[in-house]
Amino acid sequence: MAQAQYGNFSAEILPRAAGAGWRRAHAAVLKRGEMPERDERGRAAGPAMVEYLERARGIVEQEARDAAEAHSPFAWMMYLRQLPTAFWAGKLATTAGYDAALADAVTGISRRRSPLRMSDGLTHYSPDGDVNRDVGRLCGMTLYLSQIHTWLRWAQKGVEFSFDAEGMAEARPTAEQRAAVELYDRRVAEAQGRRILRTGTAIGEQAEQAGGFTIPAVGRLQWKQDAPRPLFEANFILEFASLDGYARLNRTLAAQGLRWWSEEAPVMVAFLRLLLPLVTARVREHPKQILGRAFLLMDGEGVAAVPRETLEDAAEAARCVFPGAEIPATAAEIFRVVEGMKGMLWPPLAPAVRREGGVMCVDLHGATQLLQAAARFEPKGGVLGKERGGEFERSVQALIDGSACAPPPEVRALVGRDVYEDGRQVTDIDAIAVKGRTLVLISCKSREYSAAMNRGEAKEMEAVRKLASEALAKYEELKGLLETQPASFEGVDLSRFAMAAVVCLPFVPYLPLGRETEFASGTLRSVVSIDELDAWLRAGMD
Repeated sequence: MAQAQYGNFSAEILPRAAGAGWRRAHAAVLKRGEMPERDERGRAAGPAMVEYLERARGIVEQEARDAAEAHSPFAWMMYLRQLPTAFWAGKLATTAGYDAALADAVTGISRRRSPLRMSDGLTHYSPDGDVNRDVGRLCGMTLYLSQIHTWLRWAQKGVEFSFDAEGMAEARPTAEQRAAVELYDRRVAEAQGRRILRTGTAIGEQAEQAGGFTIPAVGRLQWKQDAPRPLFEANFILEFASLDGYARLNRTLAAQGLRWWSEEAPVMVAFLRLLLPLVTARVREHPKQILGRAFLLMDGEGVAAVPRETLEDAAEAARCVFPGAEIPATAAEIFRVVEGMKGMLWPPLAPAVRREGGVMCVDLHGATQLLQAAARFEPKGGVLGKERGGEFERSVQALIDGSACAPPPEVRALVGRDVYEDGRQVTDIDAIAVKGRTLVLISCKSREYSAAMNRGEAKEMEAVRKLASEALAKYEELKGLLETQPASFEGVDLSRFAMAAVVCLPFVPYLPLGRETEFASGTLRSVVSIDELDAWLRAGMD
């Protein structure tokens, strides 16, 4: 790998140390992890393999935690963000972002304190030989831990594993299993980064209009080897995301006396809103700092100097999004609450604030991820689930109505209508899009992207598959009915349209190959994420 792909680190020391970290992690697994029971072919699968990998995960997590004690969380951030995305590049476009985020999560747990190196108001953490070895070893262990995460996701799908002479596992999926996973990976890569919150409805979209409640949201750029080289190493993407739809949903719930959110969620909104003027100014003046390293350095004086109107605006935004929420009275108190919010390793979640003495490193990517975790909306039924579902349906149709695929008024009026056959209610119509001569009937399912789904847990994945399959079957029945009875609605003749049935979720679902992954209309699959629907709406005619 060329020197440029290691940034300021040694192209000789760093990769050698990373290899040593990988080997150390594997040796620890072999020493302390009991091998799973295998069949006559030497293969392991099912619960036995999952249990083995969970033990291995715990062992490597401890090795990585120990390695992270070499430096403070603050110093680790200064070092790790000097590594360009290319350093973490793997087979998938999403690998680099995942592995870098995992390294951030591992180092955020360190209890070490390091001397603060500052000159002319700037921090100086230039890697020497020892730092190269420390960073390389930590990165090697992180890569091994990430591999265990990948193996766990394979194992949860029932994939068999073999082991080589050195005890290294290797997934042995069937051709159908591999094809399903590869399709899922491609779809995730294509849709990644469009919406920052996965709460079960379409929130976190780009700001729709001036005056709405927006926050800075930072995501990792995908690694694309053939992409044009930028003027500087950009590792992150900055969006100004609207929370207006989220606020609308929560106001509806609050009016019914319902409150679901955690105490951290409104504070995180206030925190990011508080940073909005600073991030906006900094990305204009020093885009390399924000898009290259995605952190801000602040001290107590800087926090105390936050204008009162900025603090009041942040509190108002948080209370608008979360009606009745209690927001700390000062910027310093907001920072203290956020600083106390810890991350996790599975799935990766890094802290938003790292302190060294009186200086704080505000990780904008970590803060975005913490908000996403704090704002998860998990109910699967009842009044909360019904309201969330209704909001998602409105969001999907609003996306359609703002596109070239908006249905004509008389067809748009059918959204929300119940459809009957021989006195039996078949279903109601959640959303409708029209592209050319094709009318697309869309069933909207507001499932939350949970931590269990992120981990690929079999029970959660099966629940999503069943939800999508049943919804698709219901809408294909609706499609068949309207095709045979195009005058089902008085005054509306649908006979001029070809019809397609589609299920829309807030996220890209993993599904076995089958009817659900086939194309329903042109490039639009039968079960899609809202991001994939958005891309189809904005594309030309199929």
